[in-house]
Amino acid sequence: MGRIESLPPHSPEAERAVLGSILLNQDMRYRIAPIVRADDFHDRRYQLVYQAMLDLDGTPPDILAVYELLEERGQLDTVGVTTLSMTVNATPTHAHGEYYAAIVAKLAQRRRLMVAAGKIAQAAYDTDGCDDPLSFAHKELLDISQRQAGNVMHVKDAADALYNQVEAWANDPLPFGQVRGLSTGITDLDNLVEGLEAGDLVLMAARPSVGKSALVFEIARRVATAGGRVVVFSLEMTADKILLRWTSALSGVNSRRIKRGLNPEPGKSSSNYMSEGEFSQVMGAISEISALPYCYIEETPNISGSEIRARALTLAHRCGGLDLVVVDHTGLMRSESTRNENSAQVEGQKSRSMKILAKDLDCPVILAQQLNRGVESRQDKRPLLSDLRNTGEHEENADIVLGLYRDVYYDPAKYAHDEEGGNVMEVMALKNRDGVTGTRKLRYEAALSRFTQYDFMRGA
Repeated sequence: MGRIESLPPHSPEAERAVLGSILLNQDMRYRIAPIVRADDFHDRRYQLVYQAMLDLDGTPPDILAVYELLEERGQLDTVGVTTLSMTVNATPTHAHGEYYAAIVAKLAQRRRLMVAAGKIAQAAYDTDGCDDPLSFAHKELLDISQRQAGNVMHVKDAADALYNQVEAWANDPLPFGQVRGLSTGITDLDNLVEGLEAGDLVLMAARPSVGKSALVFEIARRVATAGGRVVVFSLEMTADKILLRWTSALSGVNSRRIKRGLNPEPGKSSSNYMSEGEFSQVMGAISEISALPYCYIEETPNISGSEIRARALTLAHRCGGLDLVVVDHTGLMRSESTRNENSAQVEGQKSRSMKILAKDLDCPVILAQQLNRGVESRQDKRPLLSDLRNTGEHEENADIVLGLYRDVYYDPAKYAHDEEGGNVMEVMALKNRDGVTGTRKLRYEAALSRFTQYDFMRGA
């Protein structure tokens, strides 16, 4: 048994590094907040500084803002005017802020155990004042464990909540065609998955060029058009290209013709250029997109899951929450692995981080995912769960897995004279944790990045 030190366990270096990480990168505040509380810090100065950082709601926690709040609270003399600059100088990078926060939290737990042990020992000695030292000891330790327990609840509490929810559903029945979850704006897709539920991770899986990016971007636009708060993380495509796709879908004008401009010979008909009427439609579509109240695009390439999480949490804080997060796509997310992990473990960590984000934000996250090449070796190339790239962990992490298939992708000659047949996209629910599996067909005009109801197709 090790010697008991005179000072309680703590790490001044880790405590300074937590504060310095937040000052170096203000998004770290939202990543660290779930890990460590102000009273987890051993140094009273750092407790005050950290609490001030958390209380700067809507204000970036830079040195000046923190000092102003501390001065307003009469705490600046306690903290000292050089404390914050010292924490920044002692922190070479913000990248390990969560790691240092975990150290601070663990050492705080040890200190609480020491305090509890002292109280338990005193209770055991106090034969007159404490009749049941065992119960006292149990309560002291339970208080510490409950602090670490998170959102554990008794089944009765969960049952009461479900009772109230079912009663509310019964008294507010859904009109036909509507869903309880977040509507994708595409009726056939809503009918397949019953809308998207808060906290769900949805994988949209397909081979390259089948249309998965087009579909996730279109869902994002339709949710935003309905007033939803949406952020798209596009790791491959720039924001202007996404907006060009949306413009093409809304206006019905091929994006190639939009880029060619107006017809240089107005008196002569040409399918390669926009007409004056189409130009008006395009400009109207752009105006409609620009008026979306809560629609954001992050186009930074090669970002990690934790960076996506930090930026999404920051945006959610600014918007009062998010209704949908879209990430395109898994294969382009930067790995955060620092160990010698195989590709399956590395890929699984990516989807796992997005599932955690969905729960943190209490909104659905749609993650585009490439299928592996194994699908190409089969006669029937419709996707299977086993085709998820590199790992079965994606299947485990996801609540819904949607596989996309277009026959024209594999046999374009078959549809050379059948444009409508070539526009069919099959969407298969390969996994649906709270619903049924099955297939729906959408009408996908690839040249316009536009999705419409399959029922309206000729011959459907």
